[in-house]
Amino acid sequence: GLIHAEEIPEILGAGTRLFTICNEHPEILERTEPYAELAEKVGLSPTPCLRRLRRLETEGIIKGYRTEVNREAVGLPVTVVILVKLEKEDEDSLREFEETVKAKDEIIECLLVTGKFDYYLKAVLPTLGSYEAFLSDSLLRTENIASIESSFMLREVSRKAALPTA
Repeated sequence: GLIHAEEIPEILGAGTRLFTICNEHPEILERTEPYAELAEKVGLSPTPCLRRLRRLETEGIIKGYRTEVNREAVGLPVTVVILVKLEKEDEDSLREFEETVKAKDEIIECLLVTGKFDYYLKAVLPTLGSYEAFLSDSLLRTENIASIESSFMLREVSRKAALPTA
């Protein structure tokens, strides 16, 4: 079930410091001997440290580990934020749109939001021309779209992987 923020210290127990270190320094887990270094920082021996780490995973506090890929290095330098307003907003229409979006490799993020638009999408593409083709050949052909507004990322100012822990 859902874990509330005030319950996290109780669930973590001695794992609170472990959670904080993993949250703020995920690069440790990419190293050859991550558990020894992690255990040292937490003040535990490697076996109990690994056991607590596995519990954080089992409890759903740590959902997974990701590799950050340089978009430019793999030929996807164009990032587009796409705001979508649907014509109908009933459960079936939302589900259909979400399934369509999940099938599009170019879209790397999709959020259902409040306000003027229904969805915030983030797409990555090789060129501006490829976005035009994606828009006209794919996204605009999706049923139930009332309007789309696109903004191109000029520069990434800040992105944090760590959640606030205080």
